[in-house]
Order: sequence, then structure tokens, then C-alpha cells
Amino acid sequence: MQLRLRNRLTAALSLAVQGLLAFGVVLRQRNRNQRKLTASYERLLEEYRMRRDASDAGLPPPHRVHRKG
Repeated sequence: MQLRLRNRLTAALSLAVQGLLAFGVVLRQRNRNQRKLTASYERLLEEYRMRRDASDAGLPPPHRVHRKG
């Protein structure tokens, strides 16, 4: 009887640890994707500001610069 209980507890603990590890992987990937989205948004916002400022100054719009990263 006690061996069965120990096996159940071990299995439950193992599943809990696996679940926490999977959750950690999902959160890490989500954070990585969020950083990429934020960087893209910041690049687009900077390009918008450059074009707006050039338009306000009567200058031709700047060429788009592709950045890698």
C-alpha cells in the first residue's frame, strides 16, 4: 500500500515538474517574440517620425534603411 502511494506521489511530482518546465519554455519564447515585435515597432515609429519631420521641413522623404537584427 505504501509503495503505491509513493509511486503516485512520484508520478504527480514528475508531472508537476514537467508542467513547470514546459510553462517556462513557453514564457521564454513569448518574451523573445515580444522583444522582436517591440524592436520592429520602434523602427517603424522612428521611420514615421523621420518622414513626418522631413515633410514638415519640405524635404523629400528619406530612403528606407533596412536594418538587420
